[in-house]
Amino acid sequence: MAQHKASQHTISSYAHTFRLLIKFAQKRLGISPSKLTLAELNAPFLVEFLADLEASRGNDARSRNARLAALRSFYQYAALESP
Repeated sequence: MAQHKASQHTISSYAHTFRLLIKFAQKRLGISPSKLTLAELNAPFLVEFLADLEASRGNDARSRNARLAALRSFYQYAALESP
């Protein structure tokens, strides 16, 4: 939190995004969270995830963009760790 100067709200939002993503992936792909790979969480899958949030939870563009920011941040980190 101190390193990137992220607020507690941002951290909470990012964590919630990944809880939702893992639940969606488990339901959609039938794979346990411990077996998910980055290859399975590809761009078309993430677009489907964001669309599902809009349809099932009634999220608007602002909420979708917050979720997208969390995903982008994660993938920027993952690109450095697992190119």
